[in-house]
Amino acid sequence: MRLTRTEGFRLTTLFAGIFLLAGGIVFALVYWISSQALEDQVRVEIRREASELMQPRPTAEGLMMRIRIKLAGSGHFHYLLVGPLDNRLAGDIAALPQAVGWSRQALAGGETEDRSEKNLLVWGERLPNGNRLWVGASLQRVSEAQEAIRSAFGLGLAAALVAAVAGGVMVSLGFLRRVDAINRTTRAIIGGDLSHRVPVSGSGDELDHLAQNLNAMLARMENLMDNLRQVSRDLAHDLRTPLTRLRQKLESASREPARREAEIAAALKEADELLDVFNAILRLAQIEAGQPTFAPVALSGLLSGLADTYRPLAEEQGRFLQARVEAGLMVSGNHALLTQMFVNLLENALTHTPPGTPLEIGAARAGRGVRTWIEDRGPGIPAHERDRVLRRFYRLEASRSTPGSGLGLALVDTIAQRHGLRLQLSDAGPGLRVEIFFPAAAA
Repeated sequence: MRLTRTEGFRLTTLFAGIFLLAGGIVFALVYWISSQALEDQVRVEIRREASELMQPRPTAEGLMMRIRIKLAGSGHFHYLLVGPLDNRLAGDIAALPQAVGWSRQALAGGETEDRSEKNLLVWGERLPNGNRLWVGASLQRVSEAQEAIRSAFGLGLAAALVAAVAGGVMVSLGFLRRVDAINRTTRAIIGGDLSHRVPVSGSGDELDHLAQNLNAMLARMENLMDNLRQVSRDLAHDLRTPLTRLRQKLESASREPARREAEIAAALKEADELLDVFNAILRLAQIEAGQPTFAPVALSGLLSGLADTYRPLAEEQGRFLQARVEAGLMVSGNHALLTQMFVNLLENALTHTPPGTPLEIGAARAGRGVRTWIEDRGPGIPAHERDRVLRRFYRLEASRSTPGSGLGLALVDTIAQRHGLRLQLSDAGPGLRVEIFFPAAAA
């Protein structure tokens, strides 16, 4: 049966066995301690009865009379008075005990309806006149208490066993339902549908954590597959034009010797642009596959240095680059990758904004972290395109006439992900604001 082979059922069965073993040990301890306590109580009552019987000290005939009176009453004690020659003088205890002290004896009168009535706990002592006196009491109360304990523990253990089995079945059925949901999802994914996700119950247990991790992995796989399809499509689209131009220039150079040098130079330029594209692809692959070394980075110095480097170039193009960088900012990261990330953002702003556009690069503390931004007053990016421009080779229609491969922002996004940073594109009103949030400043 599939149910009995589940790990949940096996664990429940194991715990039920452990519970029964522990219950058995507890039952044995309670049974023994209760029996001893009740028997000790009977002993105390017997000794008290023997003491009261001898106070004040009676004669032999007086003691015999007291015993007969007590036996005629409704008391629950039993007696035996024996003379020096072992002659029975009074009492209802059947057999003569072997010695004084504590012993167990049977009642006189043969069989009784309750066997416990024949089991007497007896105390005997020797009297000054040579007679011996035994006083006993039935252990029926002890037997009844023992029976009650046995019944209570039996019913309790039986109920616990039934509850354990029922709980095991319920846990196993729930476990099977959730495992079946995971199996259905994996079968759908094997069939090629990466949109399926494993259901999360919301209980926060181990299976929920597994489902969340699987869903994160599936989302990553789906994103990678979408990127692969998009890269293949955009790569074919974007490389077809430069390759066509390259072929045309080479053909022109072969047909027209007079223009050969100019056409070869133009062909080399096209080849260099193609090499830049493939170098960017290789760089992306290296960043995704590698494990960058992180160290404290002086972010304020890095951004201020980039602003000083790019300000003359911006001014040559008729733009004005302003830096608003808070001093003393430190973050944890890879210096080379962070430098490349901000360089790409600056070059993207310089490439896709018209002359006369003001630019700003800045950084400031934001709680325990750091917020950085690069802002321009150019045409900006429509809201519905802001997620798409982070894809590889994706370019807005308005920017296809400008130099570039569509890998700049994709590289920025990849570096941000490797550092655990949050990248956000928003409207600068007008223009584009690119913000990068560092979760915590380095000490």
